[in-house]
Order: sequence, then C-alpha cells, then structure tokens
Amino acid sequence: MTIGKIAKKTALNVQTIRFYERAGLLEAAERTPSGYRQFEENTVERIEFIRKAQKIGYSLEEIKELLSLSVSRENPCDTVRLMTEVKIAEVNEKMRDLRELKSRLDRLVGQCEAGNTEGKCPILENLT
Repeated sequence: MTIGKIAKKTALNVQTIRFYERAGLLEAAERTPSGYRQFEENTVERIEFIRKAQKIGYSLEEIKELLSLSVSRENPCDTVRLMTEVKIAEVNEKMRDLRELKSRLDRLVGQCEAGNTEGKCPILENLT
C-alpha cells in the first residue's frame, strides 16, 4: 500500500506517516524500484493504535513500548497495567495543578471585581 493510500485511509498527512516511520512507530516500508514506499496492509491498523494511544495521553516513546508489547509472545498485561497506572498518576497530578491554577486565577479576578485596585490591575501586578 502506498503512503498516499495510507494517508487517505487514516486522514493523516504524508509527513506524519513519514515521521512515524522515522520514529520507529511504523516498520520501515519497502521501496519499489522507482522509489515509492510500499507499506504492509496492517499499517493502517497500527496508525489507528498510535492515534488512540495518543488520545488517552501516551507519549510517542510510551506508544513505541506499547506497540512492542502488543506483538510480544508473553502476556504483557502486567506491564501495560503498570504503565497505565503511572499515566493515571500523571493525570491526577496535572488535575491538581490545574485546580490550583484555577484557584489562583479566580482570586485575581475576584480582586479585580472587588474594586479596591487603586488604579492598578492586580493581575498585571501579580505577573511583575
């Protein structure tokens, strides 16, 4: 399958597919005598795997590991579960950070709304 056909089937641009190939997320494509890449039929499924993993927060390095585990002969479930638990901990930490940030921003907006700004913007004052 040519890179153009894969791009069409996956709704990705050709540069993204080339990037995935260079990053080792896709197997290197065979080349025709005229130099065109010929990808295996399972490339579309592999790209869908990559996209789904990205949507739930995995980095490209983590996806590379997940891909290698997905073709492993051994049961990778424990490793994948551990990776996912780590991802959940990262998400929880980001959520705490975002709640703290929202709280700080709410306080600054509250200071503006209170009107005791003495001609100064509390938000700008906080940034300096």
